[in-house]
Amino acid sequence: CLGATDEGMARFYGWVPVVIGIHFAIPLLVLGVQGRLFSPNNEPAAPLNYILGTWQIAIALSFLYGGMTRLFAASLALLWVVAGFVVGWETAFENLHYLGAAVFFFCKGRGPHSIDRLLFPGLAPSPALAKHGLKLLRISIGAGFAFVAFTEKLANPTLAHTFLSQFQLNFTGAVGFPLSNEAFIWCAGTVELLIGLFLAFGIFPREIIIAAWGIINLTLTIFSWVELVGHLPIYGIMAVLLVWAPSE
Repeated sequence: CLGATDEGMARFYGWVPVVIGIHFAIPLLVLGVQGRLFSPNNEPAAPLNYILGTWQIAIALSFLYGGMTRLFAASLALLWVVAGFVVGWETAFENLHYLGAAVFFFCKGRGPHSIDRLLFPGLAPSPALAKHGLKLLRISIGAGFAFVAFTEKLANPTLAHTFLSQFQLNFTGAVGFPLSNEAFIWCAGTVELLIGLFLAFGIFPREIIIAAWGIINLTLTIFSWVELVGHLPIYGIMAVLLVWAPSE
């Protein structure tokens, strides 16, 4: 309805791996340099933090430049499993989108704008495999949203109450519908769960993404650039899904 042509959409799909690659490369690079694993609050003890940090940096550079991407995608999947043992499976599933990125790049590669396409065309995936990449990435981010809805809110209200006691994020009074913190936690958790399920099953994905943007941006002014870097992969995925037609 906005004038997009088939040619324009085809060119856009060619840039999708670049967009996803950059949005995952930056946090992997920043966190790797800091010796943290997938999120700022996960800092393995030395010397493991140096090893895992270097591992993340290597994956980040591969995704950024598009070199040996499918190999490093498999490496990222292995790193996600390692994270389950190092920082706990709950934390690993809260970062399920990293596993989704691993599957996406293994299925799709880094696309036409990459070192792989120029130097290693034999590493390109088959078209039959490539068509599943973005769908599986969408499922991963949806499942991740649903999981976090339980671990940080619905199944762990104590954690949510502690957070709200430190940061006055209950904005409902300012918009004329004041809720208690308990009611706010249940509403926020339920909305986050529904967003995750709708994304995972591909129900109204564009509308759901617009709603999700509001939720994940709520804490940006509290945690500043740290939160921004951590959310970059989610921003990249949602930006692509906002334009992507599932039938393509």
